[in-house]
Amino acid sequence: MMVESLSKKRPVLSRKSVRNAPFPTQTIRTETRSSNEPILEAIKELLEVIRGRQPGIDSIKAKKLSRKFARELSLYFRQLGRNLPFRDLPGYLKRNAVIKEQADDEALRMAANATEAMNQRLDSIMRKNIETGFLLGANQAHQIFRIEPTFDLLDNQAVEWMNTRAANMVTRINEETRQRLAETLSRGARAGDSTATLARRIRTEVNAMADISKGRAHLIANTELNNAMSEASLQTYTRLQIAGKSWSTVGDDLVSDDCMDNESAGVIPIDGTFPGGVDRPPQHPDCRCTLVPERMGADEQQPFVTDPTAPPTVPAGPKIKTEKDLATTNAWSQKNVKFTPGNQTGQGVVDSISNYVPAKDLRTVTRIDVLDGTIYTPGFKPAYPGQAIAGQFNKGTNIIEIAATQTAQANVVVHEYGHAVMNSWHGRGPALKVEKAFAKSKQKGLGFVSEYAKTNVDEYFAEAYRAYHVNPEILFAKNQPMYKLIDARYK
Repeated sequence: MMVESLSKKRPVLSRKSVRNAPFPTQTIRTETRSSNEPILEAIKELLEVIRGRQPGIDSIKAKKLSRKFARELSLYFRQLGRNLPFRDLPGYLKRNAVIKEQADDEALRMAANATEAMNQRLDSIMRKNIETGFLLGANQAHQIFRIEPTFDLLDNQAVEWMNTRAANMVTRINEETRQRLAETLSRGARAGDSTATLARRIRTEVNAMADISKGRAHLIANTELNNAMSEASLQTYTRLQIAGKSWSTVGDDLVSDDCMDNESAGVIPIDGTFPGGVDRPPQHPDCRCTLVPERMGADEQQPFVTDPTAPPTVPAGPKIKTEKDLATTNAWSQKNVKFTPGNQTGQGVVDSISNYVPAKDLRTVTRIDVLDGTIYTPGFKPAYPGQAIAGQFNKGTNIIEIAATQTAQANVVVHEYGHAVMNSWHGRGPALKVEKAFAKSKQKGLGFVSEYAKTNVDEYFAEAYRAYHVNPEILFAKNQPMYKLIDARYK
């Protein structure tokens, strides 16, 4: 009956009746919240994945590494405090209570002895964590492009930078530590402290250094980790031939004015300097900013990342040569690379063929002539004084000429082999695909691995061929259709 009456006539609800009556909507809301929990959990996990793949010092991996770095420095500072010669404090106070001018010199000597004894441990901490931070930064830089590294992340340039940075930081940390401990000792001597009071002063100073949340250990860890990650990012972007960069802050109220000015500068050339006078983060101690790769000019419309949660794609690149391939390549080079004895460029050409040119492509060329001087080509007009031709391919004879005056043998030789491969495709399907790809790239202004690749379709393919064999990650990042076309040749 109650149901019938309610269905026929809507009840009139007063404020009092609503307040006193049970509120069924509460139950409905509870059930709705319960049914949405799996969705909310999935969203939360997705956000964690996205955060985990965001590059920079504010990423989840970087924060974990920073905390670990800070804990190791904290233990170092605490051990340093325990290594101070507390048994010598009574004598120190007695001597310097009479002659206070000696306090500073003797305090500095005591502090120097303590830091010297711990120097090797500090050096080990700095080198290990700077290297870990550098590798994290380099890998995060590759994740932006969703590719795996195809070159040695810890090459000579990286190792030299890390060694220099670690050595400089050990020196700077020791100098500041000695100064602060010496000032604490001198202050106690001048104040006429007892041995117990001076010991408490020292412990208070050491505890301030060892604080992993806001003390010196945290400051050094966060700053040096950002330094290593940003240097790795800059080196990686440069090797990938990224044209521009920008500065990204975390966007909160703690961002400094200098960092805000750097972010406001927008996109600058990869080798440029931001308004704050630096070429990458950190701008200041404990800086949380990140270096971002940017496209410039015609490449600005092409995005780097379409889905930050997608797993990175691994560019296979050229296959490693077998012993049989190497033997074939070396035998061909010895017979068909012509140069006068003592011509160092000639040997460089032979090495380049052995390292980069597949055995399958060798016979697209009749022979290679390494000239003792420059290459003469009728009608060649230098674009600037002193410009010369480094190499050229003759379509009629299938002969490559290399000038002995040029130094980048690998790039030049492989580029000219690209012309030979394109010539072998003349009128066939692959050549037509290259022509269509070139027309599309010209229309959109995208997909060129270099400025020279924009010259014509032949140079477009020759540069893509060179990039595939010498720097495959660059071709993969800038022109995947051409990468796949060349890669299919060796399947």
